[in-house]
Amino acid sequence: MNSVSSDFLRLRQVCLAAPRLAPAEAALREILGIEVVHRSDLADAFGLENAVFALNGSFIEIVAPLREDAAAARFLLRSGGRGGYIAILDCRDLERRRAAAERLGIRIAHAGQRAGAQYIQLHPRDMGAVMLEIDHHVGGEHRFGHYEWGGAHWREAVRTDVTVDLLGIELCSEEHEKLAQRWADVLGRPALRRDGALTCMELDFGELRFASTTAIGEEMLSSVCVSARDPASVVATAARLGYLTTVDTFQFCGVAWRLSRAD
Repeated sequence: MNSVSSDFLRLRQVCLAAPRLAPAEAALREILGIEVVHRSDLADAFGLENAVFALNGSFIEIVAPLREDAAAARFLLRSGGRGGYIAILDCRDLERRRAAAERLGIRIAHAGQRAGAQYIQLHPRDMGAVMLEIDHHVGGEHRFGHYEWGGAHWREAVRTDVTVDLLGIELCSEEHEKLAQRWADVLGRPALRRDGALTCMELDFGELRFASTTAIGEEMLSSVCVSARDPASVVATAARLGYLTTVDTFQFCGVAWRLSRAD
């Protein structure tokens, strides 16, 4: 992982949508060896139930709709269950990113604050690929710093004996370089060239990857990248539970989970 910069920006959470919570929650717990650390009261306001897992100092969330008019239900119907639902980054200077989004004509779908956190959610049709939430948490620059959406006791439940860390996410698009530049313009971090194309953005913890796709109109959060003690064992567990796998990936909740060996 990178060292923390003076204006830190980190990947803090990936949110995935599932038709039903209980089976997805049980599968993720078994495959990755991580625990549910928090559940939010989302039923009345959003028509959702959720489970938040701690993955070292970062988080994976699964949400499932409780009613047909819930936003997550519309997302699952529209996407055919493919692609991540929300990517959450944490930063020191939220207002600079808000101003950049407004200057670029990117709509703010929702904004709010609590005692230890502020956030904005940027419209996925404007940002491209996924809904981007940008937060500012007091103390969020620390690896295990405060995280409002993880509850009060998440640090006590961190397990790293199977899966160690959230390394990054991959966003795919027909025009992935334009997508990368748009995200760079909002986030204030350069999109880097690898193999002659804009394909990567390094963060203080984690990275964003931008990949090309030949599928017409396809643009989504396509992959989650994690490190594990024994990637082959993780893949074998996913295969035993009936999920599609390759040598170093498994398909779960609409995205490819890419595994690398922890240092």
